[in-house]
Amino acid sequence: FTHKGDIWSFTTPGAAGNSQPANGAVDVPMLTTLSWTPADSAASSDLYFGTDADAVKNATAALPEYMGNKALGSESYDPGKLALGANHYWRVDAVYPDKTVKGLLWSFATAGFIGVDDFEAYNDIDPPDAESNRIFDKWIDGFGTTTNGALVGNDLPPYAERTTVHGGSQSMICAYDNNLKTSEATLTLVYPRDWTEEGVTKLILWFRGASANAAERMFVALNGTAVVYHDDPAATQLSGWNRWVIDLAAFGVDLANVNTITVGFGTKNSPAAGGTGTMYFDDIQLSRPAAAPTKPGLVNVPRTSVAPIIDGQWDAVWSDVDETRCVITDMVNASSAPPENSNDLSAVFKATYDDNNFYILVEVQDSVIDYEFSDWQGDGVEIYFDGDNSKGGSYDGINDNQIRITVDDVELANIDSSLPVDGAAFKVLLTDLGYNVEASFPLARLQISPDSIVGFEVQINDNDSAGGRETLLRWYSDDNDSWQTPSLFGVAELVSLVVGQ
Repeated sequence: FTHKGDIWSFTTPGAAGNSQPANGAVDVPMLTTLSWTPADSAASSDLYFGTDADAVKNATAALPEYMGNKALGSESYDPGKLALGANHYWRVDAVYPDKTVKGLLWSFATAGFIGVDDFEAYNDIDPPDAESNRIFDKWIDGFGTTTNGALVGNDLPPYAERTTVHGGSQSMICAYDNNLKTSEATLTLVYPRDWTEEGVTKLILWFRGASANAAERMFVALNGTAVVYHDDPAATQLSGWNRWVIDLAAFGVDLANVNTITVGFGTKNSPAAGGTGTMYFDDIQLSRPAAAPTKPGLVNVPRTSVAPIIDGQWDAVWSDVDETRCVITDMVNASSAPPENSNDLSAVFKATYDDNNFYILVEVQDSVIDYEFSDWQGDGVEIYFDGDNSKGGSYDGINDNQIRITVDDVELANIDSSLPVDGAAFKVLLTDLGYNVEASFPLARLQISPDSIVGFEVQINDNDSAGGRETLLRWYSDDNDSWQTPSLFGVAELVSLVVGQ
């Protein structure tokens, strides 16, 4: 899953900032627009974009990666339809009357699917306001009819569901009443309507029912008449989030011209005696049989002129540093389940350095904090370094480190496979939504040089039941073996850009 965080805007002296999509973002739609905040006092911006990281990083205005100069007030770029499941890189240089300041290399990965509806765009603005985009005005239900028992959305704002969510911050709540009715809600499609593009072959949607619901068949229909039913005749009673994958060929309809999609309960066009219930839907997607995109593995770590205070707070210097989100979720035992929403488990981090220390601030949202364990079984953060980026198959005893900080730690964990980091400082600060971890590590002890490239990873351990670790959240690797295999780390580049001035 991918959680949509709040947009924090700032301008870094000497360079452009506030990249959208955010640096390191994944599951970015293939129809997206790049935007940024121009550097302070810059006259304009030069944009570079492409799929080769080194080419974009080193490009000049004479090369194909150059997308032109953007005047003040025009800090956006539409790259057109992007490839599914691909990495993209971009750079924005700040152009001043007397010089050009080279920007950081930013990256994002497009989703390996085409989104039909993730329910994030709907708002609570009522007509006749032109900005109105209420969920029940697009998903047409049975309101005002006697033959359709579906009702989409909440009666009062927020109209879209914001508590029971699979991905992002909103889902669709849909009540049904099948007493001599069929219950269904229909979306008229604007895009996508060609369900053959990019070689897609499957429709994926997530749904959530409850054991208290009346047992009803659930169906999806295209163009009003092409219907596929769920295999479970009591699908409405399935609790938790459930993934329904449908082969598009099963609809038997012209997939190049899909005008509507309907979700419903009962037997379509054949009302019978039935009951009531409430369902939730989220993340409706078109997918193709393909490997997931390789996640961008680069974090830019700028140099700071002001050392942050190690107190767990977001000091002013942190506002000048791009955040990176941990997005890879890993279930580690049979009883664990994916996070239900960002409050259940999510994390972002920021990193900077100076001549003496590497600094990191990790903000964790975790609705259940565990204090029983003070090791890898308990709630906390692990930070991994490979000082020379040698990425060996095992810890080399020279400059490979696994550093663990749990929520109740008073000193750094003594991990046999890692090296001591004398002079390190850290603070765990509980917050209303979870906890922050802020730390500083001497570069000399990590054997890291300024302006260098190092192996790097951030991992969040989560225990919700006091029975041991259940879920992991990581920035880079989808393999739970970083504790003994540095080759799984991503890369952090300590860049010369200075923040905090």
